[in-house]
Amino acid sequence: MFDDNGRNVAVTVIEVQPCVITQLKTEENDGYQAVQLGAFDKKEKSTSQQLQGHFEKAGTSPKKYVTEFRVFVPKVLILVMNLRLMMCLTLGDTC
Repeated sequence: MFDDNGRNVAVTVIEVQPCVITQLKTEENDGYQAVQLGAFDKKEKSTSQQLQGHFEKAGTSPKKYVTEFRVFVPKVLILVMNLRLMMCLTLGDTC
């Protein structure tokens, strides 16, 4: 990169892609609350059938990185996810 005076400036480039919520862990089902996020698309042939089913259930393509964050999951987030699913089913859009 160069500044306004034409001098070379060292920079670090970071590629950031949108994260997809692949699963919401709840106290009732899993014994704890967490959000599972996936990022960077991955080829289906490099993904096990179990994980392909997991990503299909989440309505997304297979992801290279999946990370779980054990945090308090606000009920609003769960409501938004359910609303998004209902809108997709109602309007016939893909999720």
